[in-house]
Amino acid sequence: MNLVTFHRVLIGAAILFFVGYGVWEVVGYSRGDGTSHLLLGLAAFAGAALLLFYLRRLRRFLHLRD
Repeated sequence: MNLVTFHRVLIGAAILFFVGYGVWEVVGYSRGDGTSHLLLGLAAFAGAALLLFYLRRLRRFLHLRD
């Protein structure tokens, strides 16, 4: 396994953690725990979206050939 593949695995794991945390916070908001939970959940989903964007364009970011 080369370094780029390992980096992809770590970014994929981070995306899963962001999504899981976002769901957890949104569920907390739905239970009436406050607006801060909704904001944290949305921020986690935004972080997951940014990491997904990065993962899909990793070769371009690292200046690697196709």
